[in-house]
Amino acid sequence: MKTKMKSSIPDILVVLGYDGIYSDYKSVNAHDLLKNIPTLSVLHHITQKTNQITYSFGNQSLQREMVHEMNKYLPKTVRKKVQEFIWKHKSISYIDFYGSMLLMGLALQNFTPHEEDDKELSLCQDEYEAVFKAVIYCNQRWTDEQSQGVDNRISKDIVSMSLLIDLPIVEFKLHKDFKAQLYKAFCFFDFCEGDKEYVEYLKSFCNNKNVENWQEYISRLFGFFEASLRSQYIKVDTKIENDVRFFNQYMVSLQDCKDLWSEHNALKYFRDHFLLKITDDTYLLLNANLLVDKFYQGLKFDFFQSLNGKYKTYPDFNSDLATRFSERHLLYRLMQKIYPDNGKTKMFTGEELKQKGVTGEPDLYLRIGTTLFLFEYKDVTLGDNIKYSQDIQAIKRGINDRLCKYGKKKKGAGQLFYNIRRILLENLMEEFDSSINNISEIYPIIVTTDRSFSAIGVNAFVTQEFSDIISDNPINKKVFISVPVIMGLDTLISCAKELSDGTISLKDILDKYLQEANLLNSFDTYMYDNYLKNKRLQASETEFLFGEHLSNMITSYST
Repeated sequence: MKTKMKSSIPDILVVLGYDGIYSDYKSVNAHDLLKNIPTLSVLHHITQKTNQITYSFGNQSLQREMVHEMNKYLPKTVRKKVQEFIWKHKSISYIDFYGSMLLMGLALQNFTPHEEDDKELSLCQDEYEAVFKAVIYCNQRWTDEQSQGVDNRISKDIVSMSLLIDLPIVEFKLHKDFKAQLYKAFCFFDFCEGDKEYVEYLKSFCNNKNVENWQEYISRLFGFFEASLRSQYIKVDTKIENDVRFFNQYMVSLQDCKDLWSEHNALKYFRDHFLLKITDDTYLLLNANLLVDKFYQGLKFDFFQSLNGKYKTYPDFNSDLATRFSERHLLYRLMQKIYPDNGKTKMFTGEELKQKGVTGEPDLYLRIGTTLFLFEYKDVTLGDNIKYSQDIQAIKRGINDRLCKYGKKKKGAGQLFYNIRRILLENLMEEFDSSINNISEIYPIIVTTDRSFSAIGVNAFVTQEFSDIISDNPINKKVFISVPVIMGLDTLISCAKELSDGTISLKDILDKYLQEANLLNSFDTYMYDNYLKNKRLQASETEFLFGEHLSNMITSYST
């Protein structure tokens, strides 16, 4: 097998932790760190900083600026240690999603109200060091958890070490693109309205959410999201009772915050309770990513809960949804929009191939000229028991079981290789595509819906497994076979318009990824860094994805 891959190691962010600055990490009581500091001031500070980072789209200099700013309020001996840390490390992380979740959980569990005569939300000068200590203590806690499975042997294996370190944090490492979540929600509701069973489920969901229809649900969330871009504080009109009821369902209750510090309780709680009510008409949004999640990812779980036991478990519901909705109404619909039948391409969905009598078919077959792209669509999740595991073998088995099996049951890259062999050696597609014998290159692509599969090291591990498969089952044909590329559905949605109008080419971006970015980094990260990070939302893109009836609402976000 030929590859076009160069090997290099991605930039590593070094987290500013407590142990390198203070000497009492083992003895200090975390619950005393924020003692006597008003909780609203702590939350005001941390949400302001996380918003800056979220909307800076990975601006590394901002993290350094924040540390420099905080350093002014620290004692001289501490300032010196912090300065040494900054000088020593090129890429640093001071505030991130996971540390901020722990900090907010710690603050709310130990809630301290403002004094009656104190209306100031900003931190006082003598409170900065305590908050700084709490921030880096939380950083230390989650980085310690990440490193527990890394022993001397694994530290020499860059793929294994990357999986252990990055899997627990990858979901929220980058900001979530609301556009991709909204597109999936639009497709989901469209599916519900056309399905006899799910249209009844939709009624239950809307009733549960106190909305007349799904358009109202989207409109309320989108309006809230748009307001959050201007400030972390969002006001509602208390005279509109439906608005108040709608947003109160996502409100933090201090009665529920008694054990947020333990395990991953804070993140679990904040997924559904990301608004803190400050006054009757004002909410503090704890994190914008959690709000964006409610457009689709969190929406699915809420939808399941509204069905009152129709499905025994959420995985049962998600499995049914994947079978009936996801592949057909997300992947097929999107790819047919990108590559309409215009004579320049040859495309078959898995359903179409099955109707033609092909068994074990790829989920999508796309030929553009002499280049063949084969897709496997994996609407599966890597559960918390795998993501947070410190057993590297359990992690690798979990990835293999979902993305790369070759045996009686073939999955992901294994299924793709099975079909590559049949196409090249058994003339599988000759009857349906007369130009198949002219292909010069094949790109196997695994489209995933769980961000876990974009963690550092996942694509490299799957490539290793794929290489073993192809070594044991050689194909002696003069056709370039790429290593498999794991592509998030969200990334495909985010660049769909550019792929459709030819601004970018699928073959070109795959080649550049394989040539210039090592396979430790994911394709999603490569696309974000090189194409999507500075992309401006255009009316033509919203029109392309959503049509006229939703594009006006969405385009207003960019103005």
